[in-house]
Amino acid sequence: MSKITNKIQSLKKTRLEAIITTEQEELLQKAALIQGRSLTDFIVFAVTEVAQAVIEENNTITLSKQDSELLVRKILESPLPSKKLQQAASEYKQLMNQK
Repeated sequence: MSKITNKIQSLKKTRLEAIITTEQEELLQKAALIQGRSLTDFIVFAVTEVAQAVIEENNTITLSKQDSELLVRKILESPLPSKKLQQAASEYKQLMNQK
């Protein structure tokens, strides 16, 4: 497919329906009006913002100060490689130099 075809397909729209209370609709209408948006535009914008935040939060690991200090300490105090690991690394380097 061409780049133009891919771009057109990425712009295709889909429909999403939701059943909400009258109070929720009034709240959303008021917020949309305040921002100068249509109700649809406001909902899409708001839901997209929340979805991105949820995904980012899920992809972020948060450590306490104590946990982050422990992690750094363990990384810095890591033991030297064993003889077996050193031998494996040496064999790997030799193998890669042969190619």
